[in-house]
Amino acid sequence: MKWVKRMIAVLVALPLVGVGLLLIAGMRTDAGRIDATRDIDRDSADVYRYFTEPKLLGSWTSIEDLQPADWLQAGVKARFVTRARGQRIEMECDVEAVIPGKSFSLRLRSRPGADFAFEQRLDYALVPMSPRGTRVTVTSRIRFLDTLPRLFEPMLTRAMGEQLEDDLRRLKSVVEAAPGAASSK
Repeated sequence: MKWVKRMIAVLVALPLVGVGLLLIAGMRTDAGRIDATRDIDRDSADVYRYFTEPKLLGSWTSIEDLQPADWLQAGVKARFVTRARGQRIEMECDVEAVIPGKSFSLRLRSRPGADFAFEQRLDYALVPMSPRGTRVTVTSRIRFLDTLPRLFEPMLTRAMGEQLEDDLRRLKSVVEAAPGAASSK
């Protein structure tokens, strides 16, 4: 009978320990932070077009709809529809700052009533490299607003970081494959 009590204690303790570890991991100072960088063998003006033109933006991201089309201007409030892991996600976006061809900052948030509520700040920098090329750097800070996503923040942040890296790989591939692109180094 003692073994049954021990088994029950273990079965109760394991999930509690797991939840405790997730809570502790979610309280780290860099919780929700994602940094990604990709070097692209193309001038920054060419790379920047892939952010400003909706058709080009859709060629390397999962964005299905973007309103307004001339969205990348400071003070613009935009709306994105994207698809992630088979789910349609609607987001609102405030464009906070733009230095054309060089950098921009966005504040994204899930639409009111969304199943997965979050706020995210994205800072993009396009840094010219010599003799030719651009280093694209993205810093993302995401905050999950609901209890369950907050609990699983370490795993969600990791998955979102992998998605961002995939997006930047696609950006590099699409830009460098475009007519007039410099050959890869």
